[in-house]
Amino acid sequence: MLKPTPKRPWTCPSCLRQQRRSTRRCLVTSSTNRGAAAAATSTAYDPPASKVAPGLQHDDRTLRQIFDSASVWKEFSSKTRHHYGGKNAGLFENKYLTRPEGFQDFAGVTLQKCKRIVANVLAYETTDDLKRVAKDLDRLSDLLCRVIDLSDFVRAVHPDRKVQMAATQAYAMMFEYMNVLNTTTGLNDQLKKASNIPEVWASWSEMEREVALILMKDFSKSAIDLSEKDRAAFVDMNNEVAEVGNEFVENMAAEKPLLSLTSSKLKGMDPMVVRELTRWGTVTLPTVSMPAQLALRTVEDPETRREIYMANRTSSQENLHRLETLLKRRAELAKLSGYESFAHMTLTDKMAQTPEAVTSFLDALAKDNAPQAQTELAELLEIKKADARAASNYPVELNAWDRDYYTAQLMSSLRS
Repeated sequence: MLKPTPKRPWTCPSCLRQQRRSTRRCLVTSSTNRGAAAAATSTAYDPPASKVAPGLQHDDRTLRQIFDSASVWKEFSSKTRHHYGGKNAGLFENKYLTRPEGFQDFAGVTLQKCKRIVANVLAYETTDDLKRVAKDLDRLSDLLCRVIDLSDFVRAVHPDRKVQMAATQAYAMMFEYMNVLNTTTGLNDQLKKASNIPEVWASWSEMEREVALILMKDFSKSAIDLSEKDRAAFVDMNNEVAEVGNEFVENMAAEKPLLSLTSSKLKGMDPMVVRELTRWGTVTLPTVSMPAQLALRTVEDPETRREIYMANRTSSQENLHRLETLLKRRAELAKLSGYESFAHMTLTDKMAQTPEAVTSFLDALAKDNAPQAQTELAELLEIKKADARAASNYPVELNAWDRDYYTAQLMSSLRS
């Protein structure tokens, strides 16, 4: 049986202040969380010496700070925005993306190119014309994805909120147009017509044939064989699924964003962090923050850890409603398209192919990892049983809010 680790003494605040001055390196995810910086410097061990080149260390640190601090991003971008004789090269050296409004210009220009290709494909009549269908539709798909994929990436990672919003608008515009194309019967008819002509099929390369088969599958998934009314409903549902899904991700928040606690309940936590979060004798702890994660690893009182854990994992009602709407619309979309569920619809052309295959894989993976996981949990449970403070905290089982705390205890004992 493992021996319990000794009680961690409280460190002198003045020593911690001195340490923080000399090693002020931390990952701060929110400028509003005043305790985040203190929490990041509260680790109790020195990291091993790094043999990575100093330049790489600098690049890694700069990259973290760009995403974590709006002020660092502003300073960095002001120094690096000019290229090619002082002219702004734009994001990804795209001449349109020199300012947020450029996303609309980029999407608009691409949209016109797409419409010209669509008009050409719909007008093809001769065999020679139809030989170009696969290549033209592949070009059409490429143009759409250039805007959709780029905008989707930028709206997820760019530090500037204005750029995020502009990218989101460009994404929505092109995504809706793509859904309209997927339900355009004329394109599907032209593709099938070309594929059924032996001379055309023989003239296509292996890649062109593969493109044609993929596009025909995409059309079949998009309610192409339904009535015009149902196809319009498909477009609306698909757009709503994308919009609500994005809102769900962007608005993730806890039901209780802040917890008010007395400092005595946070015994075991770094006193400097507690002091940073204390106002008028009350500790205000952001439930989704680095200080909250630190509390789960260090606070001795199990009831306090439980309160923090539950607050951290209880979503706001508004976002739960978004999730319910998203699941409902996905189910309706799948039913309209003739699929048993949204999972079946999504996986039909993927490697897994069916939800049952995914479940089988996950079950097998869980079974394979279970012995190791059970061994590690048993080790943590032994530490808990030896902890006198755990007497009133379900002493014979390891709760979710116990895992980080006793893992930290175990790691501390291994280092000593």
